[in-house]
Amino acid sequence: QIKALTVLKDASDDVNSLPDLNTSTSIFPTMRLSVAALILFLANAGAFAPPPSARRPLSSSRFVLSEDVDVLTLDAIGGMSFRELQHACRENGLSPEGTTGALRARIRQVICPVDPFTGEEDCPVPEETPDELMKGIEFVDESDQDFDFKELLSEVMEKSSVGHWKAATRKLKKLKRRFPTHKVPEVAYVSTLQACSADRLHGARASEPARKIMEELIDEGYEIPADLGNYCIQNCLGFGQNGTHDGCGGIDTALAMLAAMESSPRSASLLTVGTYGKLAV
Repeated sequence: QIKALTVLKDASDDVNSLPDLNTSTSIFPTMRLSVAALILFLANAGAFAPPPSARRPLSSSRFVLSEDVDVLTLDAIGGMSFRELQHACRENGLSPEGTTGALRARIRQVICPVDPFTGEEDCPVPEETPDELMKGIEFVDESDQDFDFKELLSEVMEKSSVGHWKAATRKLKKLKRRFPTHKVPEVAYVSTLQACSADRLHGARASEPARKIMEELIDEGYEIPADLGNYCIQNCLGFGQNGTHDGCGGIDTALAMLAAMESSPRSASLLTVGTYGKLAV
């Protein structure tokens, strides 16, 4: 401030030394004040200047190419800045002069050269990713949806055909439990019932499985074969207590089988006198 006042005083002395033109409309007094104010501003300009460390050197401004533009592609040039386009033009020996559109068009000619015969651009085909390759592909499961059901059903039929009544009844039970929405065919019940009925219900040991199968046949809307129904009722009875045979079968099982057959009009008509007589005894 002292320096500024000194400069202002010297400037005032210089201004006062100017000759007076003695004109009524003289503008020199105003000029003297303006010159003095200008000198004062220039003297204080250094006080408001930023420190040297905060000044940005002009020589440090340098263009740096974006890392996203390592390879020139159609997608890359679409997002390049003006200076990146200029840089790409210089790198490919093209003129860096012109608008953004002009620069981009020059670089496009490098990527997609024009075929001299067809006049069409020959652009490289981008490599498709696995996700892009899968687009438009629809997977259709053409396998047999009932494969497991049919496989288990075939096991029921196989065990029944060889007389393995225990395995057959277990497979039949598993089939109904695993596939509750599937309707078990009548032949599976009948085949298993035949396996159970062999050898006089295997000494009445297969009486209860036979009863369950007869009841399931009626519940599913099927008919109990007359010969099988009559045979099972008669042979589940023994000479033990309550008509059992070595603790198996008995009158209760026979009556349940009879009730199952009587619940179906067609099966009821096929009950024989011998069956009723066995129950009466």
